[in-house]
Amino acid sequence: MRISLVVLCGLSISWVFPQSVEADVQANSSISAVTVYPDSARITRTTTLNLPAGETKISLPGLPLQMDTNSLRVAGTSTTAVSLGSVQLAEQLSSEAVQARERQLEAEIRRWQEKRQEVADTKTRAEQQLAFIRATGLQPTSKEETAQGAQRLPLNQWQQAWQTLETATAEAQAKVRAADKTLQEFDKGLTQLQEQLEQIATGETSNRTASLYVKAAEASQLTLSLSYQIPAANWTPVYEAELDSNTGQLQFKTQAAIQQNTGEDWANVPVKLSTLRPTASASLPELNSWVISLYEPQPMPTRSAVAEMAADIAMPMSPAPAEPRAAIRQQKARPITLSEENSALMTGNYNAEYQVPGLLTLSSGSDTRRVTLGSQTLAAKLQLSSAPRFDPRAILTTEASYQGQAPLIPGIVALYRDGNFIGNSSLPELKPGELMKLAFGEDDRVKILFQPTPEKTTPAGLLSNRKRLDYSYRVTVHNQHAEARSVKLYDAIPVANTAEISVTPTGDQPSLKDIEHKQGVYAWIRDVSAAGQVEVNYGYSLSYPQDQSLSGL
Repeated sequence: MRISLVVLCGLSISWVFPQSVEADVQANSSISAVTVYPDSARITRTTTLNLPAGETKISLPGLPLQMDTNSLRVAGTSTTAVSLGSVQLAEQLSSEAVQARERQLEAEIRRWQEKRQEVADTKTRAEQQLAFIRATGLQPTSKEETAQGAQRLPLNQWQQAWQTLETATAEAQAKVRAADKTLQEFDKGLTQLQEQLEQIATGETSNRTASLYVKAAEASQLTLSLSYQIPAANWTPVYEAELDSNTGQLQFKTQAAIQQNTGEDWANVPVKLSTLRPTASASLPELNSWVISLYEPQPMPTRSAVAEMAADIAMPMSPAPAEPRAAIRQQKARPITLSEENSALMTGNYNAEYQVPGLLTLSSGSDTRRVTLGSQTLAAKLQLSSAPRFDPRAILTTEASYQGQAPLIPGIVALYRDGNFIGNSSLPELKPGELMKLAFGEDDRVKILFQPTPEKTTPAGLLSNRKRLDYSYRVTVHNQHAEARSVKLYDAIPVANTAEISVTPTGDQPSLKDIEHKQGVYAWIRDVSAAGQVEVNYGYSLSYPQDQSLSGL
């Protein structure tokens, strides 16, 4: 008979808390499954025990202190009818670290420190021996002491004295040298141990114990399952895009980098990766009335207030954090291509989950583990693109329709072109069917020259009170390939925010206007023959009242 226990969340419910129990059982649980989210993880622990008839208190120690107590759920199955009364969580204090690996490293560091101190004591004794030799006069420190020592010793004892001096001094000096070498090795080893400890240390010296109060009609075998949410674990997407410029095929691979510092080691457990974010707010923001009023001029600020504002403006801004860069893989030729096992995708109504193949082992605080979620081959449209006003390079860009079953989370993508690493870029969130736009570096066989012509100014005259400015540009594209190439040239012309300013495009008409709904952003598409060149001439004319000045040019 399999009876599921009542599922509870949170702490104990006092009205069902038993005053006394007939048996008290302690059971050790182990992690049996993990679901990793982008900002946390859900841990499932299981244990099986023999339950006597009657009321029993089951203690499950070793739960992490940083767990979200409100997320605790208890479930289980039994061979006979078993009911769950309440659940209580209690904090257990300890003088030692909770994490086993952390305790091991701390103990090992203490042993190394004790051994180091023994070597340091040996060095101190050897140094004291050398000091004693100098103090007794056997090792003279000056010519005067040498002469006085020679007068005190009979001639037949000189040889013995020198031999004694040499032997004692050499032994002490050898001990000092050996101690220095050993101390250096100890210091190096202690540094490595400290670095390992810093990577995994949680600083927790206490954990939680869950007490479950159950009642069984008769003796039963009970299998319990506890699950809870815990921070300090996450997974981030890592993408790879490899372009074959000859065929236009784009090999796109989705990977996940998993890391955790929960204080619990995951040993040979099934792991799922979910796109859900449990820590994000699950409710709508509250909206209040939006009140507007007419502007009332404020009084002029005092001299001190102006000085404070100037100081704030002059304060330097902190630089933006650098984008993380994906590690560069070295491509090695192999006779047989290594196949990768993809994760199984399970899509739900609101999120996607990936079942990592096999069982995963990941210690707390250890290095990041990377797994492959999936890969696909896309047909990419290749295009040489350039914004020559800002960068005259011709960049190889691609567009491909993303064909995955689940949306892509924003992340870093490592770019490879014909087997060569090009660099890293960022990938926005993409839904199935949307265009994936990537840039695969410079085409150094296409040269672009941007030449602005001098500005032409036409002042206002008798028939017009408006001033006119003319700007024009010439872009020359040289194709050094043995085949023709299509080049797309981007630029932007000014956009007026008032009817008093007139902007008129001049020269070659653009192939595309207001690209991506950005007013004034144009593109000119030209086919360049093999070993040939083309020119694009364009510009704009500005007209505005002569008694006004332009800003933004």
